Amino acid sequence: LRHTYITNLLYAGVDPKTVQYLAGHENSKTTMDIYAKVKYNKPEELFGVVNGAFHQPVAE
Repeated sequence: LRHTYITNLLYAGVDPKTVQYLAGHENSKTTMDIYAKVKYNKPEELFGVVNGAFHQPVAE
């Protein structure tokens, strides 16, 4: 569940430093290298995610 929790936070747009804090890790390298999992394995799935990210309004 820990891996899923951390991965879902990251994919929900929570910044890595906040996820690091919530996970209780000393640094974000642990969070990103060990716990964050690749959610999209097929290139066509990834393209949709990246394309969607560029069409999001920028927060002010």
